[in-house]
Amino acid sequence: MKKGVSPLIAWVLIIGLSLALAVVVGNFMKESAEETAESLIKDIEGGAVCNKLNINAEPLECNKASKKIKLALTNRGFLAIDKVRVRLFYSDNTLGNEIVNFNNVPLLPDDNVEIEVPIKEETLIKLQVVPIREEFGCVDKKIELSQEVEWFVGGC
Repeated sequence: MKKGVSPLIAWVLIIGLSLALAVVVGNFMKESAEETAESLIKDIEGGAVCNKLNINAEPLECNKASKKIKLALTNRGFLAIDKVRVRLFYSDNTLGNEIVNFNNVPLLPDDNVEIEVPIKEETLIKLQVVPIREEFGCVDKKIELSQEVEWFVGGC
């Protein structure tokens, strides 16, 4: 009788361990899939947000004495813009990078705002304005102003 019980106990232990291992692996896979899905949704929503953003920038004034430029921004999209990143390209091959917040008030669709951006003493060659909404910077929706297209009267 003892010989018949030993294989039965072995089979019960093997099946029990297999089920426990299956539960552990299943839970790990479920958590991993949920994290991947959340990450994917966040990336997709960022792209959907960018498709609804559109901004227009117009140079107003370049004041080298106060080291500031003034731009007029217009939101031409369907969503509010929280802030913008202004990239400044100088003649000495350096780059300036400024994030301009609209006094913590988003720029609503069809609204205008004037912003001031600090600059260096070097000659400014071009600038880019990148709209940002909910921490998503939409580089593909950037506006570029340069000396060849539309620039400050009298240069900068």
